[in-house]
Amino acid sequence: MYLALIEAGSFLPFELSVPFRNVDGIVEQGLLNEAGKISGRAQSAVRPLSNTDFNRIVSLGLTNQLETLPRIGAQADDEPHRLFEERTPFIFE
Repeated sequence: MYLALIEAGSFLPFELSVPFRNVDGIVEQGLLNEAGKISGRAQSAVRPLSNTDFNRIVSLGLTNQLETLPRIGAQADDEPHRLFEERTPFIFE
C-alpha cells in the first residue's frame, strides 16, 4: 500500500465526474493489453499513468482548463508522469 501526500493548497477537484468508459471507449487507454482488451492492470489501485491518459482525464474532468492549467511545466505526451519523490510503502503498525 502507498499513501499519496498532497501539498496543502495544491488539490484541484474535478468539476465533472470522469467515467471509466465513454462513447470513445475506455478513458484510460493504458489499461488495455495488446489485444485491445482490459488487462489486469485495471485491478491495481495505484498504477503508472501516461501523459496522454492524464491529459485526457483532466480534459474530461475540468470544463475551463485555460484558467487553471498548466500548473507545472509541460512534458511530452509519450513520457510517463513522474513523481517528484520516491514512493514510500505504507507500514501497518
